[in-house]
Amino acid sequence: MQNFPVSLAKLRLYGRNSEVVSFAMAEEDMSSSSFLLPSTLTYLGISGLVEMESLSKGLQHLTYLQHLGIFSCPKLRDLPDTLLPSLSSLIVSHVSTELKKKCRSRKGKY
Repeated sequence: MQNFPVSLAKLRLYGRNSEVVSFAMAEEDMSSSSFLLPSTLTYLGISGLVEMESLSKGLQHLTYLQHLGIFSCPKLRDLPDTLLPSLSSLIVSHVSTELKKKCRSRKGKY
């Protein structure tokens, strides 16, 4: 469990050799390796979580989130649909081919 300041606006998370598979689980799914982020975030950067496969519904409470950057997370396949309407920018790099296709401008799901 991680305690972040409730007024936090920008957060960059770096994982090196991390075994995190699912990120920011919802409260009912909480386990010892999960945590909730403060709803005040406007920018979230995630990098180097090489085992991460999903960003869970635990991000849906980030109603102020405008910018999301995901880098070097090669197993990540999907983003939560509830998160995307508030974003003004989404940057993905070194993610799965499946996620890249979904993020393509005017052609992808996102």
